Amino acid sequence: MLAKLLDTACVDHAIQHGWSKTTTQRTRWSLRALLGVLQHRAGPLPTSTVIARMEGTGWPVRPVIAILDQVGMLDEDRTPAIETWFQRQVAGLPPQITAELQAWFDVVCHGSTTTPRSRPRQPGLIKTRCYWALPTIRSWAEDGRRSLREISREDVLAALPSSGNDRATTAIGLRSIFRVLKARKIIFINPTTRLDAGTVASREPLPIDDDQLREILQSDDPARAALGALIVFHGLSKSDLCALMLTDMSSSRLTIGDRTIPLAPAVCERIAAWLDHRNARWPNTANPHLFVHFRSAITLGPVGKQWLQLTLGVPVRALREDRILNEAHATGGDVRRIVDLFGMSANAAGRYTRTVDHPDLLEFDETR
Repeated sequence: MLAKLLDTACVDHAIQHGWSKTTTQRTRWSLRALLGVLQHRAGPLPTSTVIARMEGTGWPVRPVIAILDQVGMLDEDRTPAIETWFQRQVAGLPPQITAELQAWFDVVCHGSTTTPRSRPRQPGLIKTRCYWALPTIRSWAEDGRRSLREISREDVLAALPSSGNDRATTAIGLRSIFRVLKARKIIFINPTTRLDAGTVASREPLPIDDDQLREILQSDDPARAALGALIVFHGLSKSDLCALMLTDMSSSRLTIGDRTIPLAPAVCERIAAWLDHRNARWPNTANPHLFVHFRSAITLGPVGKQWLQLTLGVPVRALREDRILNEAHATGGDVRRIVDLFGMSANAAGRYTRTVDHPDLLEFDETR
C-alpha cells in the first residue's frame, strides 16, 4: 500500500511539475528501491538517512526527497550549512567564549520573539560579522581571556586597527556581538557603546573592458547571453534576475515591482533565443521563472545566485556597476535618472555620480 501511495504521488507530482518521462521513471523506481533498502513501513524518514542510503547509487536524490516530503514521510534533520560553518569558526576557543558566541549566533540566525525582539539575519551577513570580529576575539583568547565579560573598553580600543576600513569593520563586528550579549544580559557592560571607529569606505565602482562585455553578449550559451544583456543594458541585480517570472515579460517590456522597463532590441533578441532554448530543453516544465536550469526545471523555485555567477563567468555586481557607472557619466551625474532607472536609493546613486569628475575615469567617458 505504501509503495502504491508513493508511486501515485510521484506520477501526480511529475505531471504538475512537467517532469520528463526519464526523470519520472527513475524516481518511481528509486522510491520502490529505497523502501526495500530501508524496510520502511510507517512513520517519517530522516532526511539524512535517505541521502546516506542514496549516495553512490545514481538515484535522483532531489526528486525522491520532494515526493517523500509531499506525502509527509520526511523528517528534516539536516543541520543548516550556516550552523556547521559557525561551529568550525569557533572551534578551539575557550568554552565560555564559545557559549557566548553561540548565544549571539542563535539570536542573529534564528531571531527572537522574546524581548528584546530580533529578526533573523541573512547567512551572508552573519559570516561577514564573524570574519570581522573573530580574529580579535581569538587574540583575546590567546592572551588568556576566558570570557567576553572580561573585555573592557580599553581592550577594544587597544585591539582596533589604527585607521581605515579594518578599524571600522572590526568595530562593526564586535559591536554586533556585544550588543546582543548585553541585551540578553549575558555580559554586564557593552564595551563598544558610543565607540567611534569611523565608517566603512565604499569601493569605487570600476568599468569593465568592452571586449569582455562583447564576449558575454555574443556567447553561444543562450542563458549567458540573455543574462548578460539584461545586466549590461538594463542593470538588473542578482535578486531581480533570480525572481524574474515568465509573466513579467510582456511584448518588449519587463515589469519589476513598480518599475516598467522598455527592453532594448538586442535584449529582446537574446531573451527570445533563450526562450526557444528553454522550450526545447524543458518543454513540459511547470517552473514559472524566466530562467531555469536542469535542477530547478523539475521544481517551481528560482535559480540560485551561484548559478548566475557560474553561467556568466563574471560577477553580476561588476556588470551592474559598469552599466550604472556608464549611465552616471552619460548624464553628467543625474542622480534622479539613476534612481528611476535602476531602482536604487539616492544615497546609493551618489556612489556613482561622485565618479563623474574622477581623473582616472576620464578615458572611460571618452571611449564610451
